[in-house]
Amino acid sequence: MKTLMTCICFLTCFQHTVRAQQQPEFDPGSIREYFLLLLKPGENRGQDSATVEQIQNGHMAHLKKLYEQGKICLVGPVDGSAELRGICVFLTATK
Repeated sequence: MKTLMTCICFLTCFQHTVRAQQQPEFDPGSIREYFLLLLKPGENRGQDSATVEQIQNGHMAHLKKLYEQGKICLVGPVDGSAELRGICVFLTATK
């Protein structure tokens, strides 16, 4: 949980830093809704290394496709947590 809070604080600060550099005028109509996905490890973790590599390659290809389609704006692993493997922020209109 501490790692998650650190990530959220970092993202908030980073977002404010980027906005401070650009400094556009605030427009309440431009506020977007975001959805946060917290990726937890699954129960089936006994695959051999070749299968793990195949799964990971498919996972990364899927994330790349979502990014290229403009459906996600942030994705990445969470280091140092056994309970949480990664996060993803979606830019979709619905869940």
